[in-house]
Order: sequence, then structure tokens, then C-alpha cells
Amino acid sequence: MKLLSILTIITTGAAYFMFGTNFLDGSFAASLQHFKAPKTVQAKIARVIDGDTVDIISKTWPSLVVRIRIRDIDTPEITNKAKCIDERLKGKAAKEFAAALLSAGDPVTLSSIKPDKYPNRLDAHIQLKDGRYFSNILIEKGHAKRWFARSPKPVWCS
Repeated sequence: MKLLSILTIITTGAAYFMFGTNFLDGSFAASLQHFKAPKTVQAKIARVIDGDTVDIISKTWPSLVVRIRIRDIDTPEITNKAKCIDERLKGKAAKEFAAALLSAGDPVTLSSIKPDKYPNRLDAHIQLKDGRYFSNILIEKGHAKRWFARSPKPVWCS
């Protein structure tokens, strides 16, 4: 079973790099227009994108790597969206912390799932195998701040 999980991650990862998309076909993004979220989804981490974004695989969406934005938090940006060098450095630290906590193949539970403002992404809470919420851990360790959509983004520059 573990070998099958590893092969699934390798296969979906190869599709990501070969096709330059998070999804193996366009049906997932199209289906978000009529999205009815399940209450919870059992999933496995495929990879960490940044401090508040991960790719997952799940039997709920077979053959797809689904991008998840963690709800109700904000982490510093690591791309050119960062407003200062300090934010980019904090963002890199948040990504490294997330990657240390969430390894490829780790089981997680998604809840409060909703479509994101970006078409190929969902927003959800991520609960770890031990029952802790990933967002709370990021906040406790100083890598994230509480943030709700449509409110001003937290300030990361001194």
C-alpha cells in the first residue's frame, strides 16, 4: 500500500511538471462553478507550495493533484508579491517550517472546504493526523497571522 501511495505521488508530481498545471485535466476547475463541498475529505500531502498553500491527493478527486489554500490565515509572501526583503525571508521560513511539518504522503483531513478566488484552488482547514490544526500551529510558531478573506492583509514588513 505504501508503494502504491509513493507511485501515486510520483505520477501526479510528474504530471505537474510535464503539463505545468496542478490538475491532470481541466475538469476540476470547471466543476468548481457548481461545487458542493463534502463535509470533510481524507487526503495526503503531495507537496508544500508555501507557508499557507499545499498540494494534496485524495480519493475524493481521483487522478488529480488539488491545490489547497489554508483558510483563515496569512503567511508572508515568498514571490515578487512580497512588499519587502523581510517579508520574503519570513515567507521562506514559513515554507520551510510547513515542509518540515507536512511531508509528502502524510495523511490529513480537510474541512470547511470552499472554492478559492483563484479558479484552480480550494480553501480548507487542514487537520493533522494527531488532531491539531495546521493553521493554529503556524500562528503559535509566529509563521502566520489570523486573516479572513476580504479583510486587509496583515503587515509583514517592519
